[in-house]
Amino acid sequence: METEDVVDLSNVISARELYALRKSADMTQSMMANELGLTLRGYQKLESGESPMKPLHGKAAMFVLIERMAQGHVPEDAGVRRIVERAHFMMNSVFG
Repeated sequence: METEDVVDLSNVISARELYALRKSADMTQSMMANELGLTLRGYQKLESGESPMKPLHGKAAMFVLIERMAQGHVPEDAGVRRIVERAHFMMNSVFG
């Protein structure tokens, strides 16, 4: 029986990258918490690294960023582009 490679989507973005994404998207912690369906405190724990990032949180944060980029709220700088490209590659590894 063959085993499939497992991609750990919890590493789509780190807590530090979540912070950078939120700032790049010109969003408050409350706005991002709302978009991710979390309480403000729950989001703050993710962003500070106090709580582990679940795969769903990483994927949802990437979708929020992409949506904000499409709306023109996010500058397309190299750091943001690198995070989006890495997340895109990891998601394609799982879902592609």
